[in-house]
Amino acid sequence: MSKLEQLKGELQPLFERFSDDNLASIEDVCLKYLLEQTSLVKPSSATTDSGIYLLQKLAGEIRQLLEADEPLREERFRTLEWKAWEPFKKFVNVLLSEPQSDVMLRSFQETLRSIALLT
Repeated sequence: MSKLEQLKGELQPLFERFSDDNLASIEDVCLKYLLEQTSLVKPSSATTDSGIYLLQKLAGEIRQLLEADEPLREERFRTLEWKAWEPFKKFVNVLLSEPQSDVMLRSFQETLRSIALLT
């Protein structure tokens, strides 16, 4: 099984539910992949590796938004779940199915825009 296939298997259950724990796990899984897989010898994986890096950073940004302003945490959680989770999942699906395509970058931009509009 390739590292990318293994990554898919580890990420899939984490997208069943929006939660801080799942976002933290997504960050961890991506970091593990990048530390084990990233290679200067295989430039063909640069786009995929970049997408995994962006995924890790997006999960971290969403987690930071959840941590801010404790009195508004529940409202912020629901807003992020409603407005950002679907574009985030779409980005992941594109990244894992078409990591070398331009669609992946467009999907990332849409996700980033959905998160930026909430801040």
